[in-house]
This record gives sequence, C-alpha cells and structure tokens, in this order.
Amino acid sequence: MNQANSLIKDTAIIGFGNLFSKGIIFFLIPLQTSVMSKSDYGIAEMLFNLVNILIPIFTLGIAEAGMRFSIDRVEQRKSIFLIITCVPVFGGIILALCAIPFAIYFHEYIKYFFDLFLLYLCFSLREIYLQYSKGIDNLKLFSLGSIFFSASLILLSYYYLVIEKLAVDGYLYSYIIANLGTIIFLFYFGGFTKHFTLSIKAYDRALLKDMLLYSLPLVSNLLAWWITSMSNRYILGYYCTLEDVGIYSALAKFSLILTTVYGVFFQSWQINAAKNINMDGRETFFAKVHNYYLMAVVLGSSVFIIASDFIASIFIRGSFTESYQYLPAIILTGTACCLPMYWGAIYGALKNTKGAFYSTLCGSIGSLVFNFLFIPRYGIYGAILSTIISYCIVTVYRMLEINKIIRIKLCVLRHIIGFLVLTGQAVGMSYFNTLYEALFLNCFVLLMLIALYNKWVLGIWDFIKRSSKTIG
Repeated sequence: MNQANSLIKDTAIIGFGNLFSKGIIFFLIPLQTSVMSKSDYGIAEMLFNLVNILIPIFTLGIAEAGMRFSIDRVEQRKSIFLIITCVPVFGGIILALCAIPFAIYFHEYIKYFFDLFLLYLCFSLREIYLQYSKGIDNLKLFSLGSIFFSASLILLSYYYLVIEKLAVDGYLYSYIIANLGTIIFLFYFGGFTKHFTLSIKAYDRALLKDMLLYSLPLVSNLLAWWITSMSNRYILGYYCTLEDVGIYSALAKFSLILTTVYGVFFQSWQINAAKNINMDGRETFFAKVHNYYLMAVVLGSSVFIIASDFIASIFIRGSFTESYQYLPAIILTGTACCLPMYWGAIYGALKNTKGAFYSTLCGSIGSLVFNFLFIPRYGIYGAILSTIISYCIVTVYRMLEINKIIRIKLCVLRHIIGFLVLTGQAVGMSYFNTLYEALFLNCFVLLMLIALYNKWVLGIWDFIKRSSKTIG
C-alpha cells in the first residue's frame, strides 16, 4: 500500500505541473493555426522535430542518466550536475561544426540554422535540468518549471506570431526565449547554484563512464523512437504535400493530450519502479499497476474520441477546420503510444537500456516499412495506420522480454479486446455523419468497455469511497 500511495503522490505532483503546462500549450493550437498557413506550419513543425532528434544525439542522452543517477548517488550530485551541464555544451560545438556543410548545401534554409542551434542548446539544457530536479526529488520545482515554460511560450508566441506576424521565425523565437527563461528560473528558484561548479575536482571520470554506459543505449532508443513517431511527417511531405504535413502535425497535437496525461503517470512510475524493482512481491504490484493503467488508457481514449469534434471546433482555426475526419484515428495513435510506456519505466528500473533500444528499433523498422507501404496509397490515413502498428510492435516486444525477467501476470486477452473495441469506435466516428449514429456507437462502446473492465472500475470506486471516509 505504501508503494501505491507513493506512486499516487508523485503522479499528483508531477501531474499538476505537466497538465497545467500542457494545457496552456494546447491553447497554442488555435493561435498558430489561425495565423499560420498549412505549409508554414508544416515547415515550422519539421524544423522543431529536427531539433528533437538532434538533442539526444549531441547530448548523448545525458538527461535520463542525470535523473536516474541523482536518485541513488546523492553524494555525487555536484559531479553529476557538472557532467549534465558540460555534455550538451560540447555537443553544441560539434553540432555547429557539423552544420556548416549542410548550411551551404541547403542554402535556401540557411536563415534558420543559427535559430536551430540556439533552440538545441536552450531546449536541451532546460530538459536536462528539469529531469535532474526529478532525480533530486524536487518534484515541485519540476512542476513549477514546466508551468513557467508554458506560460512564457504562449505569451511569446502571441507576440511573435500575432503582433509581429513572423510566421516560422516567430515560432522558433518563442521557443528559444521560453527555454532560456526557464533555465534562469530553475537556477534562481531551484538553488542549482549550490550544485553548479566548474572545479576540476568535481570531475569524476568513472562516474561519467557509468552515466554514458547507461545513456548511450538510450540515444539509440530515442533515435529509433523518433523514427517511429516522427518519420511519417517527412515521408508524408515527400509523397504528398507540405499542407498534408501541416494538417497531420496540427491534429497530432490532440494525441499529445493523451500522451501528456498518461506521460504524467509514466514519469512517476519511472521513479517508483526504480525504488521498488528489488522489493518482495514486486510481480503482484507491477501487475496491478499495469491493469489499472491500461484500463485508464482505453477508457480515457474512448471519452476523448467522443469529445473530439467538440474540442476540435474550439481549438482548430483557419483552413485546418476541413480536416476533422482524421481526428478520431489520430487520437488512436496517442492511445497506441501509451501502451509501451509502462514497460519502458521497468527497463529503466532494471537499467536495461539495451532492451529498451532493441524494442524501439523493431518498432522504427516497422514504422519505416509501413510508412513507405501505406502513405503513397492512403496519405494521412497511411501515416496513422503505420504509427499504430509500430507502437504495437514495441509493446509486444517489451512485454515478452520483460516477462522473462519478472513474471508479471497479465490480462492480455481483456486488453486486446478493449483496444479492438476502441479501434471500432475511432473508425465509426470518422465515417458516421449523423448525431444519432454517433450517439448509438458511443453509448454501445462505453457500456462494452465498462463491462469489460468492471472489476477494476469497481476497485477504483471502492478506493475513492475509502479515501473519502478517511478524509471525512
């Protein structure tokens, strides 16, 4: 029970910051889609996603190592902080040198290269310091830093996109300055100056080696994960148009609602799985968490699909409003993305980053194969289908591999049925034209899912009643 309470507490603290901050960022969608064309939005998203893949390569994935090692190496935190600060800076220098020939070759995009470099440096340091704050168990700082970043981003986006009308440049400027401001915020309010030192005495070569042995396999994992989740945009741009990329990128932000909500659980589960990986009875605890997590993912996705048209009508603006029919299926990609998260935290707890990489590599290969098969024929729907399949590949691989180490009793058939029912709901909502058809479908699906998960739904209800009596 103590493990469950710790998981709930950490989820609540991290959730406050993440959900509030992501909720603010969600308001960027109507702002951006109302003032940017589909092609400008497509270019901006492709540049931003490029930075997302450069960060793990040139920082050597040190953010995850900083978080994991600061949990159980308290006496070495100054050395850890020195390492996580220096690695991205040196990586930035190498990135700048590597970018020179690309800047010459892609001369039409040369004006973006300096902005991309600044975005890499500020974005990577912000993410590294936020992860470090989790590792030192300062979850309130993590939440406040996330909120500060999001609030800054929406104000800066309004200034650069609406007032200055800078389109792609304004999109990049707002992210650069918001990241830089958050770094300053974390240092000032998080007391990071106590951890920061440039003294050579703080340099620990053995620690650096241990951290890199942990993080380098994660770099490959992050690269493979990027291919799984982001490569479809570039293949879509090649076979279709930048407008299609813009549509897919804008609507994909809605699937981020799911991954953000359940990503809150993942971040607290990372910490609690690491703390409890060697405890007695871990199999029972891990199985219980898995069952309740997947139930919440499926039921939450179903409710979100029901509300998708209404939410889209509020947040999607301009020429993007013609693309609502893709939304239920895109939400399903968010559901599929949540499936392997649970297993990823256990890989981290076991410090088995190679296993995480091999699983994601299988998914990324599948993603590339299915993208090239489906996108030329089905366009945006092809990108959606290939993404869902690739996430399922990762999930199955991780489930089979981890169960060789920890025998977690799973209700596999029940969860497969739940996902198939959800898929039927997404397909139906994409094609049904009348209110009565949609109403009948959604009521039928919800009743089926509640009946399927009745045992766990009642378990949650009992927990709420016990908690209310305790508070009272």
